[in-house]
Amino acid sequence: GYPQYGRMREKSDAAIRREDAAKRTFLEALRATDLHGSPSAVLPGLISPSLHLTGPCWSTFSKFVKGHPGCSACRRKATPEEKATAKQTRKADVWWVDVTISRE
Repeated sequence: GYPQYGRMREKSDAAIRREDAAKRTFLEALRATDLHGSPSAVLPGLISPSLHLTGPCWSTFSKFVKGHPGCSACRRKATPEEKATAKQTRKADVWWVDVTISRE
C-alpha cells in the first residue's frame, strides 16, 4: 500500500488516480515514440496541469519515468497564458510535465 502517517495518508485516492493516469499516458507515449534515427525525442507537455501531481506523486512519477532506460521527466511551471489555454482556474501554480526519451 501507500505510506500512512497517523490518520493522514501521504497521497489521497484522487492523487493516486491522477498519478496512475500520468503513468499510463507516459507508457502509451513511450510505446508510440519512434526516434526515426534521432538520438532523442522531447515530448513537451505530455502530462497536462489537469493531471495535477502533488509533491509525493511527482516524486513517484519521476522515479517511474527514470526507471525506463533513456527516459527523464521535468516539471515546467505554466505561464498565465498557458493556464488560461488549459482552462486551469486554480490560483496556485500549475505544472506541465515534459518527457525526454532517448536511445541508450
